[in-house]
Amino acid sequence: MKKVDMSEQAILRRLRTVDGLRELCISLMKAKKESDEKKHKNNMKNITMPFVVTLWEAENYDESTFSPTLSEVKIKKSFDGEMKG
Repeated sequence: MKKVDMSEQAILRRLRTVDGLRELCISLMKAKKESDEKKHKNNMKNITMPFVVTLWEAENYDESTFSPTLSEVKIKKSFDGEMKG
């Protein structure tokens, strides 16, 4: 079995190496995120159109006296324009 140098200098050298690798990973991750965001932004088309709410059903599931009422709401809306739905 290989003997590992456990001197203070060797430990500090390994810690600096690990810290450098961590910084590199973070930089690469940020660069990829920025690249992905630019690609997504360039491929995205914005569409603006009016819509009408055609259904609103609210069902309470927690009506505690010590907090606001919690509800689940089912909503349907229809729109017409560049897209139909």
